[in-house]
Amino acid sequence: MISMLKTKEKNNTWIYNILIALVVVFMGCFRDGNLNLIYFVIPIVSIISSKRNKKIFSRILLLFIPFIFIFIITSFYSKYFTNMNKSLIYLLKLLLCVSLFSALKYGKYSLDFYKILRYIEYTIFVLSIIAIVTHNNYLWRFNDVVNKYTSTRLQLFFQEPSELSEVCGILLIVHLYYLKTGKTKDFFKLALVIIPLILSAGLSGLVYSVISVLIFFILTEIQTLKKAKISRIFLLFIFCGIGIVMLVILFPQNAIIKRIVAVLNGEDGSFNYRFTRAWEALKHILVETKCLGVGLGNIRTQFMNNYLFKNFNLLSFSNSYLFFFAEGGLIAIVYICFLIIGLILRVKKMSISYYNKCLRISLLFFIVVIQITGGYFTDPFLWGILGLIGSEHFISEGKKNDI
Repeated sequence: MISMLKTKEKNNTWIYNILIALVVVFMGCFRDGNLNLIYFVIPIVSIISSKRNKKIFSRILLLFIPFIFIFIITSFYSKYFTNMNKSLIYLLKLLLCVSLFSALKYGKYSLDFYKILRYIEYTIFVLSIIAIVTHNNYLWRFNDVVNKYTSTRLQLFFQEPSELSEVCGILLIVHLYYLKTGKTKDFFKLALVIIPLILSAGLSGLVYSVISVLIFFILTEIQTLKKAKISRIFLLFIFCGIGIVMLVILFPQNAIIKRIVAVLNGEDGSFNYRFTRAWEALKHILVETKCLGVGLGNIRTQFMNNYLFKNFNLLSFSNSYLFFFAEGGLIAIVYICFLIIGLILRVKKMSISYYNKCLRISLLFFIVVIQITGGYFTDPFLWGILGLIGSEHFISEGKKNDI
């Protein structure tokens, strides 16, 4: 009887792994942030998790209360609060996001994240091959007016190419962790992630993936170097770094290199739009509203669109955290600071391996910088990753070489 129950649980876990991978790969298939597939599975995940851990509901409430405060204060005192319906819809999306975050952070589950990673990688790679062969209009973004250096970008079933680069960046970091710990020795499967990452031409995903990987290797190699050793994967990383430098020298007109140079020179239109002008607009809004913000959901009202365009040549904020700060003011800024610091302290206190902690810190860095320069605050995928970073059950320990 016990054997039958274990077999049934194993079969169910296999099904859950497949379903999770499919939801992630196809989450943006409707090309509408309000219809992200992850939103539809959050109630189910939350109910299952709350049955296993009764404290999850109180955690959700604790995370959601600050949003209620922002809503009440801005609706009464912010002169830029103009749309109640948008605010209520935004609150609902935030409730779903913090529910997923809490369910994954505090829930008790036995998912095989290594297999989920594999399923996602294989599916994305197969879809990338199909996209390359068919040159399908739905799977690619042609004539991209935002990125003038690479007008053709791989998108697949994500809402936009940058979202694909974000997912691939996270997969790359986790994959390298498994290589580092000996869970897998197949270096060639990195191509399953790297190829679609490059084809997406998402500068943020590419650059921040490299920086996050560098952080992971620096943190993990400190322990190895103390033993007067150097790992094979770190040697591979060094060779890849040398290869990238050589490519930069030999092909200085490469689209990615040209865009990085443009960003450093302050000449990149996309970066200036997403960050430089948005930062100026944020400072103005905080002063005008006395640090209250315009109200949740009110940045994308017609009134604010006209106001931002007239004063800053912006239609809206295209970066997650600045968007949230403009809507929630000082409370929003404090909220994000507590969220990030809380996750760092939680990871530090966890009874997990050193490499596992390095992985989580690298992922957290990646998520934070992605949302400073892009993304959107109610992205359930990023909230889910944050929840996993703080979860005791995320990522099984490597078979060897882990510390």
